[in-house]
Amino acid sequence: MFEDIARSPDLSAEPARGLSRGQGWLGQIDVALEAGREAEPWEAMRPEELAGLLPAYHILSLLGRGGMAAVYLVEERKSGKQFALKLLPQELGDDPGLAARFKREARLLEGLVHPHIIGLHETGETVTGHLFYVMEYIPGEDLARRLAQSGTSLGEAVAILRQICEGVSHAHGLGILHRDLKPSNILLGESGPVKVGDFGLAVRCGSETATRLTVSGTAVGTIEYAAPEQLRGEAGSVASDIYSLGVIAYEILTGIVPRGSFDPPSMQRSTVDPGFDAVVLRALHPDPARRQASVEAFRDGLTAAHETALLTGSIEVLGAEQAQVLEKIYYMAISKVPESVRHFVEDKLLTPSGYRDSRSIDEALAQRGVTRDALDTLIHQRLL
Repeated sequence: MFEDIARSPDLSAEPARGLSRGQGWLGQIDVALEAGREAEPWEAMRPEELAGLLPAYHILSLLGRGGMAAVYLVEERKSGKQFALKLLPQELGDDPGLAARFKREARLLEGLVHPHIIGLHETGETVTGHLFYVMEYIPGEDLARRLAQSGTSLGEAVAILRQICEGVSHAHGLGILHRDLKPSNILLGESGPVKVGDFGLAVRCGSETATRLTVSGTAVGTIEYAAPEQLRGEAGSVASDIYSLGVIAYEILTGIVPRGSFDPPSMQRSTVDPGFDAVVLRALHPDPARRQASVEAFRDGLTAAHETALLTGSIEVLGAEQAQVLEKIYYMAISKVPESVRHFVEDKLLTPSGYRDSRSIDEALAQRGVTRDALDTLIHQRLL
């Protein structure tokens, strides 16, 4: 989300060393401005000015600021751990609507304890009336930066998407909609799990603020990743977040953000297995009712497509004769052929020259990151 801040004229700080524009945990800075008026002018406090107001923390640097908040890198004195501290300036804190929104965001984060969601450490108010909360600090990069610089392999893409889904699914299980899922809000730390950040626009399912595009005149979401019903001002829902996940999936698989009329992912990039097309395009369906029923269903569809892609890629390196054998086994599997028949085919046709006893095939599979055991599992478990 930091790139959004970079387009704002009030950007006043460079990222700290080791960080870069676009890093997703900085997405906790809410840069949405109230429609129809300019943001109230305010200056981000210098670290030395803030130090006296937060005695429990050593203020290391100002990481950045947006239209409505500033974020600082801090170190907790008692633990020595580093955190990111989000501070609402007093000038904006005097606005009841903005203060309520800031507090609501902190309350939502308090209940979102999950390995794939940015964690909240503390909330509070300084003696001078500045509202703040302290959150987990994730050094590294966000997904937007990764996609812009190097992209991901298919395996990495699916692993990232699965972890995003885990975090969003947890939020949905607690009745919370994210409403602003996008690559810049996905944190890829230097180590550890992928994390979903920026719950500044999150609401509870069925709440009044979930039923319209604007909240107190403030635009909700990012147009490129918002579901059509959100852009029409209709109620946000689980399906709306699934649409955003579909956009992210399309982008991470192809390097392109789908806009207007677009081709299936496999037609945009030949390395994408066609099995991903139905999963991603369903998530991007204009009708919310036609999308996956849950984030778990979307995640499972991606997983199944990936496993099929691995199997397909494995068969490609087996050679014509072995590939025909595996193709027969595959069709018997999906056709519910009795297990005894399948075992007969395996025993008679895959020994001794079959893939199980071929070192060259092992090496070819290894180059694709697929072991014989993994191939067996795909055939015997997933496809049966």
